[in-house]
Amino acid sequence: MEVSVAFCTNCGNRFEDKRPSTGEAGSSIGSKLLELANEFLSVKEVDPQRFEFSSQTGGQSPLQKVKVKYDAVVRLEPDKRHLVFWEKMVESSAGLEMGFSREKKNQKGIEVNKTIHGHLLFGGKYGFEYGKLREVVKAIAAEQGWKFKTALFKP
Repeated sequence: MEVSVAFCTNCGNRFEDKRPSTGEAGSSIGSKLLELANEFLSVKEVDPQRFEFSSQTGGQSPLQKVKVKYDAVVRLEPDKRHLVFWEKMVESSAGLEMGFSREKKNQKGIEVNKTIHGHLLFGGKYGFEYGKLREVVKAIAAEQGWKFKTALFKP
């Protein structure tokens, strides 16, 4: 390092080292998480170390309706360089099935399947791939040198 770069030419004091702090590293991950937002998935920065994802989609036919609600939370722990991930998906359906009116709800927690799919009466197949978000977030953590942890309970 040149002397003129390391010391002030007027007073002779040493310049501070401006390497990124762990908070700045977390903001790099944060900006990558915010970039995941699209027309089907909303991403909200609650604070610099907490991000919430949500989506509501579904399928519908004249006799049946399916709703899928997905929520995920990412919590950053910069001091440990850990990214904690939690997700939940709830599929609810209502309509006629074999001549009977029926409602059901299916909830998936710690490991949301890569695809959730079914068949609507007179409406064809439907499917959603929410499990891929976990893989994308895991890749973002790895490329930044952070460890990925799955949480059992909402952080």
